[in-house]
Amino acid sequence: RNVRLGSVLGEGAFGKVCKGYANNGRLMAVKVISKKSVVKQNLQIQLAQEINVHRTLVSNFVAMS
Repeated sequence: RNVRLGSVLGEGAFGKVCKGYANNGRLMAVKVISKKSVVKQNLQIQLAQEINVHRTLVSNFVAMS
């Protein structure tokens, strides 16, 4: 999916969270995950759990790719 990244909103264990804009101009938060940091910190299980939680959410404000 094409998302234009804007300024950094914050940073966590998996990487940065940036302001993002969809092609239609819709504003969103985008978690930019560094594969290297996930492997290095052995966070694969935590990341998988977080993704599973987000997939269960039904909202116009949550999108997964």
